[in-house]
Amino acid sequence: MELVLPRPEELWSLIVSEGYAYLIRAGEPGVATKLAATDAPHPTAGDRLASEDGAGNWFVLVWVEAGRALLFGADESSELFETDFDPWGDAPEWVRAIDRPTTHPRLHPESDLVSFARWWDGASWCRTPFENHLDDELFADDPDADDGFYMGLRSVLDPAFRG
Repeated sequence: MELVLPRPEELWSLIVSEGYAYLIRAGEPGVATKLAATDAPHPTAGDRLASEDGAGNWFVLVWVEAGRALLFGADESSELFETDFDPWGDAPEWVRAIDRPTTHPRLHPESDLVSFARWWDGASWCRTPFENHLDDELFADDPDADDGFYMGLRSVLDPAFRG
């Protein structure tokens, strides 16, 4: 199932309203502040929200200058880890230049296990297609196989999972 992402400003607000995010300000990369659902921090370039659901699904939303944003994360059970898929494969240079380690009490800061990445270029969300990296046998066994995006963000974007 592919969730539809709203504009980054709305996504930022939705993530905060869930009450499970940590804010990492650009000038304080080692400090993660737990946000309450009623907090309304306005992001500046380099700020990031990090969230982890306790079941191995996590994501980070990075606010980038010039109206751009980066969203990346992982589902620990993504079958893409067993393929040659590179979520950064089609990413533009400005996305690749973003420092990805993020301070979060339950995320390992050196983790490079990313199963999905989406970037907002100022007009739309883009991604590297993963479908070409699923072999026919895997796809036949699980036609709903994906990059973990749904599991990582379902509580934020799917009304059926909102608490």
